[in-house]
Amino acid sequence: MDDSVIKLFVVSKWEVEDIRDFDRNTLVISITSPGSKEANITGESVFRFQFHDVMAVHTVRDQIIRPLDREIAKAIAEVAMNHRDKKTWVIHCEAGVSRSPGVAIGLSRYLRFTTPRERLKSLFPSYNRYVVKMIEDAMEEKINKGG
Repeated sequence: MDDSVIKLFVVSKWEVEDIRDFDRNTLVISITSPGSKEANITGESVFRFQFHDVMAVHTVRDQIIRPLDREIAKAIAEVAMNHRDKKTWVIHCEAGVSRSPGVAIGLSRYLRFTTPRERLKSLFPSYNRYVVKMIEDAMEEKINKGG
């Protein structure tokens, strides 16, 4: 396998907690909903983000529900670009079917993963398309600025 190809795992919070401790060659992008308990995991390169699995801001029982915003998307793009040397990436959200696949698919336009973009889309048909767009926009901006 080409050294520039990143081994990718898209999983749920429960699956990532089964592993729990990640070595220094592994990047973890950990996604939970605001107010939810973060994944119980450790590692040198664990980055935590919080946003809801929605496409627009709305209110439910007086609670504001917020989608991935531009600042968080830019932070994820920054992490991705700064950790391209990691051989293994784990991207998880709570269920592992919408937000984390959305991030992976968005990044796959710019990075080489062991699982190609079209395969990710077929494996995770419920991926969050809004998340894909936000990640792609953030990556495009990062790349165009020479990051």
